[in-house]
Amino acid sequence: MIRTIVALSASAIILVGASCQASTPHLLNFRQMEYSQPFNPILPSSVESNFVQHTNKDDILEQSEMIRDAIPTGTDRITAESILTKAGAHCRPKKGLVEICRYFDVQIRDDYVDAVTWTIALNIEDEHVRNLSIDRTWLRN
Repeated sequence: MIRTIVALSASAIILVGASCQASTPHLLNFRQMEYSQPFNPILPSSVESNFVQHTNKDDILEQSEMIRDAIPTGTDRITAESILTKAGAHCRPKKGLVEICRYFDVQIRDDYVDAVTWTIALNIEDEHVRNLSIDRTWLRN
């Protein structure tokens, strides 16, 4: 009898854990999103020193969709800021109708050093996200 109760309890815990995990939205993580980016092909000799490169929107389409799914239109500003902060970004205090959140990383690949920045601009109206823009830039030294 006790074994049956223990087995049923364990099964219930597993089922509850699985259903909670399934209902939890995918947590954003800029480090993981950055890790999935392809190697930037431009060599230092082919660009000016300290020239900022914008990543093609098609190359960050999947990550942009993840961010938009996590912060849909209508999300309150504090929740949006919290989601981005937990993902690794730093948000600037609200100024006017736009709040800027950035994730910065430095990557060393072979002989190159890439300074990478993800910038999320939250357009705020009545303390809720009206829309957002996403940009990834990098600078190779």
